[in-house]
Amino acid sequence: MRLLIDITFPELNLSYRFPEISIRQNPGGFEAEYFGPEMIIDQDDAMREMGLGNYMDLAKEAALAGKQEVLSGIARIAREGDRLLDVLTTGKNILPQIAKQYMISDIPELNVAAIPKTPPKIEMHYELKINWTRSKVDLSVQTYPVMTYCIPGKVDVSVAKGSKFDIRG
Repeated sequence: MRLLIDITFPELNLSYRFPEISIRQNPGGFEAEYFGPEMIIDQDDAMREMGLGNYMDLAKEAALAGKQEVLSGIARIAREGDRLLDVLTTGKNILPQIAKQYMISDIPELNVAAIPKTPPKIEMHYELKINWTRSKVDLSVQTYPVMTYCIPGKVDVSVAKGSKFDIRG
């Protein structure tokens, strides 16, 4: 008796494609804006010290001097009126003394300053603005599935005809 065994082996076929990575990079950078340099020199205090202030300071000074002159004039005229009143009561003639005071006047004091004692104020301004642009990296990954082809195997067992099959146990 003949026993026929026919074996067909299974097949497993794998096919694959490597993954793909693409890298795209945008480089960073910066943009700079600057203002200046700017120098501001303030000489107002030094000029005022020498008597050369701006027109507002000069106007304020003239207004104060005018007010002082008016007040001192009023006081002087009131004193002279009081002295003239004394002429009537005492009989002394003081008009020549009053006239003499008007003829002799004080010489005004004159101050000349060539170099001021107050230094000028100096300010410096400088500004720098930096606008940063960050770098950017884009990763793109493409993956592919594994293709699997499976052919199943089989085993065929058959007994050849014409022979006897005896199973003993």
